[in-house]
Amino acid sequence: MIILLLAFHAATAQTFKSGDRVVFSGNSITHNGDYWHNIALYYATRYPKTDVKFFNGGISGDVASGMIRRLNDDILLHKPTHVVVMIGMNDVNRPLYDVKRKDEPGIREKQQEAISAYKTNVDSLVQLLLAAKVKVILQTPSIYDQTSKMASNNQVGVNDALAECGVFIKSLGKKYNLPVVDYQAMMLEANKLAQTTDSTATIVSKDRVHPAGPGHLLMGWDWLKTMKSEPFVSYMVIDRTTASSQAKSKFCKITGLKRDKRKSASPCLRMPCRSLSGKTSCQPCNSLRW
Repeated sequence: MIILLLAFHAATAQTFKSGDRVVFSGNSITHNGDYWHNIALYYATRYPKTDVKFFNGGISGDVASGMIRRLNDDILLHKPTHVVVMIGMNDVNRPLYDVKRKDEPGIREKQQEAISAYKTNVDSLVQLLLAAKVKVILQTPSIYDQTSKMASNNQVGVNDALAECGVFIKSLGKKYNLPVVDYQAMMLEANKLAQTTDSTATIVSKDRVHPAGPGHLLMGWDWLKTMKSEPFVSYMVIDRTTASSQAKSKFCKITGLKRDKRKSASPCLRMPCRSLSGKTSCQPCNSLRW
């Protein structure tokens, strides 16, 4: 797809370069892998000549302390240049928020103990990764959907705990000067929008925990946006000369550009586009933008 523009967009960055080895580490949400598969596909389409290797470092049911225990044998084993960390969904100990336990003596203390242990363990994990000379990218936990009216057990309070974990992750990013991808705000907003017309809607699964396809797609999009990734497959700027047009364009090759002073310039070039139905129409092509 070629995008025809008359203006340039914000500065972008390519997070991973040729030779990089990237481990996405976490629990079952990472083990499923759809969100980071979208990121890997992005690199395959935007930078097909870039040799980046991606590794699945997610294990179902894992917590931060478990990631520390398997660090050498399951994460650093891949000799990564980057480790992308997302953990927390199991660390908060979701059964502590079951409605049947809300009046249990000491339940609030148990909930806070779980979050405190999470904070200690994630900080230790980051220190170990940095000591191993690995570039670390942090991610806040994805959401637990406690607002959908769907018919499944709702452990209200879990996402409040995950939000607290997210605040800590962002503070950890500042402490160690690390990039942080914040999924909480984006996913909550998307869920809220979906639930304005259907109170049972959700971008996660019926278990309220694991992102469904739309959730993973949004997570991949948010990751790329946060990391200031190039939003275009290709774009073309038409300037006074072929050379100046090429210099202002990206991921395309311009040859034989000619100007006809007898005709006024159009503010937007149009090109035939084939729709999913197979019909051809003349419309400007659009791409997913951040």
